[in-house]
Amino acid sequence: MRISSFPGMDVRSVALVVNEKAGATAGISRRDLAALFREAGFAPRIMEGADAAECLAAARSAGADAIAVLGGDGTVSHAAQALAGTGIPLAILPGGTANLLARDIGMPLDLASAVAALAAAVPLAIDLGEVNGRIFVSKCTIGLAATFSEIRRRLKARIGARSWAGLAAAFLLLFRRAPRLRVRVNVDGACEEVRVRFLAVLNNEYDEGLGRMFRRSRLDGGHLTLYTVRHIGPLGFLRLAARMAVGHWKKSRYLRYRRAEKVEIESRRPLLHVTIDGDLCRLAPPLRFSVRKRSLVLMVPQGRSRRQPGARTAKAAGTKERAAASGSDWRKSAGFLPVPCTIDRSIFWSYRMTVLLPYGPDLNRSDPERPARWRGASSRTGP
Repeated sequence: MRISSFPGMDVRSVALVVNEKAGATAGISRRDLAALFREAGFAPRIMEGADAAECLAAARSAGADAIAVLGGDGTVSHAAQALAGTGIPLAILPGGTANLLARDIGMPLDLASAVAALAAAVPLAIDLGEVNGRIFVSKCTIGLAATFSEIRRRLKARIGARSWAGLAAAFLLLFRRAPRLRVRVNVDGACEEVRVRFLAVLNNEYDEGLGRMFRRSRLDGGHLTLYTVRHIGPLGFLRLAARMAVGHWKKSRYLRYRRAEKVEIESRRPLLHVTIDGDLCRLAPPLRFSVRKRSLVLMVPQGRSRRQPGARTAKAAGTKERAAASGSDWRKSAGFLPVPCTIDRSIFWSYRMTVLLPYGPDLNRSDPERPARWRGASSRTGP
């Protein structure tokens, strides 16, 4: 497979890193994986293991033309950390639950189809986010998302990994056990002190539109987006979720979002529990976020690299004009429905793994003395 955008680069040998803990990898043998890659025209070398860092180090030392990873968002995040700035192409094969980046680039979720898509893939230099030296490809979250993840992790063994009972139980515990966090936010030099229920820093930004829940059409915009939710209860949370499901969430009174190149989060707490691409971890504040522009070469299905943020809008507008000329209902022609009755299982799981998932019952409870530089500051949390 010759990559036309990179003259002289001929991707034939691929080092495949397999996360044994990923749900979609169960029951897949090394022989089957190797056969899929050979059918697509690659010479694969497979590295399996529970330690992603060790497997990635072995893959880099193998001298392959490209590195492919089979796993979830966490595995992809570790791969991006290892390959950022190296120029080595990264190919992702969805093997997790949410598979957010795979959905962003239009990679088929079926393993055989995904490997076949790599045969005609093209390179795209994408942005990466960074927080305190740790790379993320999608987002870093604090607050409700972290609390939900930890609650669900503790309930998982008792109720089941994907049961509605587990989801409902975690949701009921969420607002009782997740306190509002007082943080000082610095966005490109503009500071404010706020109490938040949820805070997320995204690499680029989410689209708005029906069926675009937690999707990004632009991965090389060169900026971060800060999303904050301040005062919200269970009912307000459901209202916000409904707005997100139908694609009209940016005007919600519960949500605020801002673009930035640098974000800094300060807190009185010695450690903050955060999720980085779905992985739960603890970081000492201040959390310093920045964007590393076009620092990762990602293999994407053909056509995805040319997609522009306004492409869907332009397509819908063209559909409207054609339907108006023919006298038909343009909403039906464009695929719009009066109610969000076609939200599929993949959108639900993407929602569950991003906004709802990640933190625990007793997290963020420590409350040391307020730093001296904050003394005398107003305790108001904003409008």
